[in-house]
Amino acid sequence: MTSDTDNGFLKSETRCDYLVTAEMKSLWKVQLDLLKVVDGICRKHGIVYCLHAGSLLGAVRHKGFIPWDDDVDIAMLRRDYERFLKIAPKELPAHLFLQNSLTDPEWRSAFSLIRNSKTMAIDKAYLKTKMRINMGISIDIFPLDGVPKSKLMRKMLCAISRFESLLRREAFQHRQVGLAERCVCLIARGGFKLLGNARIYRWREHLFARYDVDKTGLCTTAPARWGYREDEMWPTEWFKEMVDAQFEYLTVKIPKMAEKILDHEFGDWHKFVKFAGDHGETYFDVGRPYRDVLIEKFGYRPEELA
Repeated sequence: MTSDTDNGFLKSETRCDYLVTAEMKSLWKVQLDLLKVVDGICRKHGIVYCLHAGSLLGAVRHKGFIPWDDDVDIAMLRRDYERFLKIAPKELPAHLFLQNSLTDPEWRSAFSLIRNSKTMAIDKAYLKTKMRINMGISIDIFPLDGVPKSKLMRKMLCAISRFESLLRREAFQHRQVGLAERCVCLIARGGFKLLGNARIYRWREHLFARYDVDKTGLCTTAPARWGYREDEMWPTEWFKEMVDAQFEYLTVKIPKMAEKILDHEFGDWHKFVKFAGDHGETYFDVGRPYRDVLIEKFGYRPEELA
């Protein structure tokens, strides 16, 4: 395969009347490298995955990134997701990090990421509480779980997910303002010390995984992603068969029923809807480790990032 750089991939260009800058191309390149690693692990171990959400739309409509998008989303049925989490740490190069609430307790969302620790993707929101997580450029990996038939149970699971995220935020609050906030932080930290992060993580994942996608007939990335929205719940059979597809200069996996998924999620997805990217409040740098920047620019101490 010809090198992407030999083909001028990193040069700025106009796509769909939108200027994709060289800086954006450099960000895409890091994410494509991550995607290539994930694809290799999955093909080697027979793990089924597919591009998801905006990345799936990009693969079908643009044969790559949506020109104004700046992230990569992957989805796996829960059984494949769990296998990937067990296998990936043994396969990933040293500079790549599998991030979730088990490996990085301050990470608050119920999905995983692969991050490049030699790069930087510092969300301004992380700095408000001085979060101590890996902040390298990443791609997202979402589990697809079964959908409970009961709408009340769906609401309960979403509420539990939000509460767990809030508890995690307060337990690892490094900037407290006022007595009330300090008291909440102490209570949350006490809960984490008493129960242990691993136990809380397993409890949360068990709640989501208990609804088997084959038995329920519907699957969703909720509540890891958006919640049980109608446009975010799909027949499980749509994710049963994957096919190869082009994504920039890579060959990756998408569902054979990709167009049905896109119809359901986006409606008239052939129509371009331009936006400012999913990470407009993030500082990106493909050439500097996030640790160096946090220490030099944002006042972190080296021991806080160990």
